[in-house]
Amino acid sequence: MDHVDFQFHEGEILSIVGASGSGKTTLAKVILASSKPSSGSIEYLGAPRVLRTFADRRRYWSHVQAIFQDPFASFNQFHRVERMLMDCIRMLDLHPSKDECRVKMKDACSFVNLKFDELYNKYPFELSGGQMQRMMIARIS
Repeated sequence: MDHVDFQFHEGEILSIVGASGSGKTTLAKVILASSKPSSGSIEYLGAPRVLRTFADRRRYWSHVQAIFQDPFASFNQFHRVERMLMDCIRMLDLHPSKDECRVKMKDACSFVNLKFDELYNKYPFELSGGQMQRMMIARIS
């Protein structure tokens, strides 16, 4: 992967597509800060991206998130749906009440046409592939 250059703005969605071996995963890892670029720079909010501490990464990840193609590999199979959604609320460093959390989780599920009350106590392997794909989107909404 050489000479990658693109921009996108708040609210836009970026899809990374390409042939097998073209560097899609490497690019995604660099964008998500799980790998360092071998050269060049990444700007975030108009300035060079600096992620020195976990707190910096956490703030960054609350704004930059990924939806992976394979939902089965993206979820911890030992965590129920409610825990997966709760982890996302915590990642945003919010401290809502238990009732506010439930509303946020219901809203996220409703956004992707799922019913939280039917899924909250299920494990990922108990969901259909389509439900898991929509849960991936619900996690970031």
